[in-house]
Amino acid sequence: METLCPNEPFRFSAQTPSGSAAANASSEDLVHQTRREIQLLVREASDLVHSCRDAKAFWPAFLDRVQRATAANSVSLWQLNNDLPTELQRVGRPAVPESDTFSVRCHAHLVGEVAFRAEPVLVPPTSEATEPDEAANTTDSLAVLVPILVDGKSEAVLEVLMPTGGGLATQRGYLRFAAQMGDLAGEFLRTETLRQVRQDQQDWIRLGHNVAGLHRSLAFDDTAAAIVDVAAATFEIDRVSLLQRDGNHWNVVAISGVPDFDSHAPTVKALSGYVQHRRQTDEGAIWPVESIDEASDIIPVVGLLPLGPSSSLLLQSTGGPLSPAERKRWLAFADHATSAWNNTDRFESIPYASLQSQLFTAGGRVEGSRRTLIVAVLIAMLLSAVAMIPVPLIVSAEGKLEPVDKQIVYAPRDAMVSKVLVAHGDHVQPGDILAELIDPQLDQQIDDCLGQQNVLEQRDRELKALMISMAGKSSEERERIEGEFKVVQQKRDGIARQIRLLQTQRTGLTLRAAQAGQVIGWRIQQELADRPVRRSQQLLQVVDPDGRWVVRASVPQERIDHVLRAVDGSDKPVDAQVVFRSFPNQPINGNLQNVGLAALTAESEPATGMAEVAIETADLPIRQPGAIATVAIPCGQEALVYVAFQDLIRAVSEAIGVYL
Repeated sequence: METLCPNEPFRFSAQTPSGSAAANASSEDLVHQTRREIQLLVREASDLVHSCRDAKAFWPAFLDRVQRATAANSVSLWQLNNDLPTELQRVGRPAVPESDTFSVRCHAHLVGEVAFRAEPVLVPPTSEATEPDEAANTTDSLAVLVPILVDGKSEAVLEVLMPTGGGLATQRGYLRFAAQMGDLAGEFLRTETLRQVRQDQQDWIRLGHNVAGLHRSLAFDDTAAAIVDVAAATFEIDRVSLLQRDGNHWNVVAISGVPDFDSHAPTVKALSGYVQHRRQTDEGAIWPVESIDEASDIIPVVGLLPLGPSSSLLLQSTGGPLSPAERKRWLAFADHATSAWNNTDRFESIPYASLQSQLFTAGGRVEGSRRTLIVAVLIAMLLSAVAMIPVPLIVSAEGKLEPVDKQIVYAPRDAMVSKVLVAHGDHVQPGDILAELIDPQLDQQIDDCLGQQNVLEQRDRELKALMISMAGKSSEERERIEGEFKVVQQKRDGIARQIRLLQTQRTGLTLRAAQAGQVIGWRIQQELADRPVRRSQQLLQVVDPDGRWVVRASVPQERIDHVLRAVDGSDKPVDAQVVFRSFPNQPINGNLQNVGLAALTAESEPATGMAEVAIETADLPIRQPGAIATVAIPCGQEALVYVAFQDLIRAVSEAIGVYL
């Protein structure tokens, strides 16, 4: 082994050292130095795994350490796809020239076969490959291929190309070292996956909180400004623009962070022209990364989303293309924005809304002429007639999805969780072990009782021996021994019962599934393992996803009488419509089962009525306990004025009832 400089990797050489003692000592020093260098590189690779670097920063540094430690020609990370694996990262010279598509394809087939077998292999160069779909090492190097496993599944492949030659022991050393590096890479992938899941969950939660701001107003300008401002704040993007089509021309309606803008400004015209050009060929969601106009707008476009047939949302960011997870959240946001935008359009199209706006623009003053008075009377009569039109009375309430067939697992006593054998989403069968608890105090009690039992058994044997040899003893002595024997027997029975009771309690510390189903408990491994728990503390749930589900909704007290009246006045179950917050465009039907007058909530919240809606399991778009939904309960028909102003009417009625 030799090196050119401290920063160069050590080279393995097949030459044997000279027989002199000085040469042997120098070789031994060089071997020790090489081992120290390799151990240092391995520690650096391990530190990289446990650092906070993301994948873009981790893989080049990790592959560099592997190459320097093995003196490899090149080290590559292969990404597994639905078709053929592709080389994602590489350190060193290319394994196969990219122009040689035949060799590249054969080599990719070799990587895919190693990933399928999920075992590290060492493949010498293949002299000749005859078919493009043949798995072959088409390089001139010895290929060490190690699948990177995550939970037993190949997620990527680490390839180390070594110079040919060397003995069998050297090649095995290459394979063992590469396998060790593959284990470290798998540990990083598991950590990175968990980090991405946590970040994705936080992003979805933030999106769920922010989309409520889209529906706070039905005014055209307010809704447009809310859409672009909420989008820019939620996704931390440079600019979001809302455009609306007018014939063949697209007009900019709102720009994030810009309350007022000049529609004739070059940047605004560039936005309109870009969307007009794009919408001539594509009406759906597109994700380009391109500049609109280098002179007027240098922020690249990263997305164009439709909000209905005549509106679009233009996304601009300097942060590069959007990831698949970001695109999915953008599409969900577009659904909410489309709903808010359509509600605004429907409101603006109501003739009465426009008429009311026109009548009261002058501060509510009416001209004193007879014509104006007649018009006002006619309008009042028209409004009165419209106010008495019967319309559906819908009571809406917020609820949560809950399974009917579920097992809630509680801690049977104060104990310590020693093992958690399941994870969130695992499927279990009746009798499967979910978790194991330990109670040192309980174990101590059992040990104490066993010790007392041994002492009593010893005394029992001694008394039996005395009773056998009682022929020459007095009656008082015999009675004393017999009495003590009975006391010992009673104590033994009591201790035995106590031991059985304590062992039953110890057996109860092994928590098992009482039914078949899916485990529900987010991060239960991290939250429960090696943690103390209190008696009756809820640990996790086992839910049957294919079982019965209901939505338990909290009905406001001022609306519960409508629901009760609808239930009493119908001979069949009252239908209800359920819309989940995660799937706003997929309403499903259910049946109202139970209605309660009042349910106590937190002290700071008012009491609410409870309504339980049964849903067909096959219709559910989501089967997650606690999923938030809006329940709409039809309660017959009432006059339009009552439906619109029922809170005011109730307040006036209550005041009249109190003071009269």
